[in-house]
Amino acid sequence: VLVGQPPQAVALNVRSLGAIAAPPVVAGLPSELLQRRPDIRRAEANLRAANFDVGSARAARFPSIRLTATGGLSSSLLSELVSPASVLSSLAAGLTAPLFEGGRLEAQEDLARARYRELAALYSQAVLSAFRDADNALSAADVPLRQHRFALEALAQAADAYRLAETRYRAGAVDFIAVLDAQRAVFQATDAVSQANLARLSALVDLYAALGGGWDGESVTAAAAR
Repeated sequence: VLVGQPPQAVALNVRSLGAIAAPPVVAGLPSELLQRRPDIRRAEANLRAANFDVGSARAARFPSIRLTATGGLSSSLLSELVSPASVLSSLAAGLTAPLFEGGRLEAQEDLARARYRELAALYSQAVLSAFRDADNALSAADVPLRQHRFALEALAQAADAYRLAETRYRAGAVDFIAVLDAQRAVFQATDAVSQANLARLSALVDLYAALGGGWDGESVTAAAAR
């Protein structure tokens, strides 16, 4: 869902969470990454379309004729348009219809401009929401990252304690229960590492979504190119 592809199109090259190598969150991530977010791209496209609608509504109020004829002289249509004696015939020919229908066409242009201002506000809201999501995701990703590091340290200490308990057992200094307790501590620490790693990867997925994708050099270049 996040990458916009069906599940069968996604190929996983790893078979365990521990084998997943996620890029570290480094300093200096450009805000241009947020331009890839679907909500911002949709709001920007709607804003551009509304701008064209304003131009179309404005053009509809302007009579469309040829100003010159052969030799660069004024055309007959232009003469009819500005001649008081031929206003009715010009209106019948549709030349001055945009002028006489100015009220309706002006209202349509005002509506298009109001819609543009509305979409401009929605675009600003989408941008602010994107920065808020990125800030929340970065903050939320920091805690699981630190917890994962602490879990790895705890596992290393539990493994050292287990090796020490085995050595002392062989030397007759402790009974086998101490070895089993140390081994159980290693199993618990290993499980804690897996849980912390899952939480870390889940937080990074949320960060991917907030940034509209990853943050490696290739994705940064692609974002700037857009």
